[in-house]
Amino acid sequence: MLPMNLSLPLGVFAIVASKVLSFSTTVVQSNDLGPAGYGAYGLVVSTVSLFSIVGQGSMGAAASNLLARSAARNLDEAGRMLGAIGAVAVVLALAAAAALAASASLLAGAVFRSATLIEPLRFAAVTLLVLASQSLLDGVLAGLHAFRARNSLSIVQGAVFLLLALPLTPRFGVLGALVAYTGANLVAASVAAFNVRRVFRERGLRIVVPADPAIYREIFTFVAPMLANAVLMIGTNWFVTSALARSRHGLSDVGVFSAATQARTAMIALPFLLQATYGPLMAAAHGAERRRDYRANFVDCFRGTLLASLVPAAGVMLLSSEIMWIFGKGFADGSLVLALSAALVVPVVIANLFGIAIQALELNRLTLMPNIVYSAICSTLGAYACTHAGAVGLVVVMVGAQVVQMFLLMRLLARIEPSLHVARSTAVALFLLAAMVVALAALPGLAGALAAAPLAVVCVLYGLANAPDALIGRVERRLPALVALRRFRVHAEVGS
Repeated sequence: MLPMNLSLPLGVFAIVASKVLSFSTTVVQSNDLGPAGYGAYGLVVSTVSLFSIVGQGSMGAAASNLLARSAARNLDEAGRMLGAIGAVAVVLALAAAAALAASASLLAGAVFRSATLIEPLRFAAVTLLVLASQSLLDGVLAGLHAFRARNSLSIVQGAVFLLLALPLTPRFGVLGALVAYTGANLVAASVAAFNVRRVFRERGLRIVVPADPAIYREIFTFVAPMLANAVLMIGTNWFVTSALARSRHGLSDVGVFSAATQARTAMIALPFLLQATYGPLMAAAHGAERRRDYRANFVDCFRGTLLASLVPAAGVMLLSSEIMWIFGKGFADGSLVLALSAALVVPVVIANLFGIAIQALELNRLTLMPNIVYSAICSTLGAYACTHAGAVGLVVVMVGAQVVQMFLLMRLLARIEPSLHVARSTAVALFLLAAMVVALAALPGLAGALAAAPLAVVCVLYGLANAPDALIGRVERRLPALVALRRFRVHAEVGS
């Protein structure tokens, strides 16, 4: 189990601070670029993510998990594993960057139908290389359980991004926004490299690039299902975003969708931090055959994830109209898109946790089928929804597809670890969010907000009721009246 003082308090502060900075940058860029310009920027970033499937090659995840298992056995093995992962990562990143630069003209003209995107797409090849480096270094720090060293990276990246975006975006438009994004990640990668070097010196770890094919086969076996999943998930998101760009409102709809996506990204940051912290611990517990520790870490992570996703999602849904005004006048009509995107947070983060738990058991291949189902639903219904209902229709389809995927992953994990009981708590959280969406969509303006407000309060109380033991114990000591929340605690626990 993860002690509360190990890194989470500092990590929570870091992630909150970085997301405040990131959201501020999004507001600056959306107001400078407008819906169409911000949509163009979102298309370029989405394309970088598509090519990063190969460019990153899931090497960050491989470092996080395989390095944790190797280091649990001995440092020499960890050094060889890291050398092999690093060698593969360099080759993949260079190949993907070259492919993106070469295909920039084709993508801008034939797919996006906007010649102005050629230069940003070519520069995006540099962005891809920087992101691949940062992902690998972050995975190394996670694999070595250097959680404190990771916490400063997000703050550095967010601060530099905002400082660069303020002068570059209004002057150079989409290209300036992309340069700011790349520069911020370059600085964060440099800080990560410094931290990795320091951790290596402290632990006496030496990197050796091995010639043994068995190590590379182990890496490929681990990342192959993850790459297939990334092709399905990221590829599907890129496909539907491209379809949205060709819809009636074109890049303006993409801009509204991208703004809502940025808000959703901010909401999932803290749950993903918890999962990135607990994931290596679950992998290490499995590697050491400590099943009880694996289960206990999963349950703590699930409870923390539920609290950290449900509370902000409810708040953003309640204030969706006000938040969209912040992005600029052209975004004001996108409040329902934001509310639906906020409802998407809980199934996204819970599905991600189930996937991490299965990966920690070295059963990555099992996550492929749920992702195929998600991809099939989004690719077919999503493209149709873009044409007939724009961004709102697309997000509705994404919510439905994500819920289906989440429950499929839940069933898989239940078969692997029958002693984990999380279905009831997940279903109640989704029901509360669905009720809020119905209230906001069915009733206009203030009436919808008044109907949704009590549900938002229930969401907060429900999240606190199911918080991790260490956290809710502290809350009870400060606010004894909240002891009553224990009555509403559900069965997110390890069975006998």
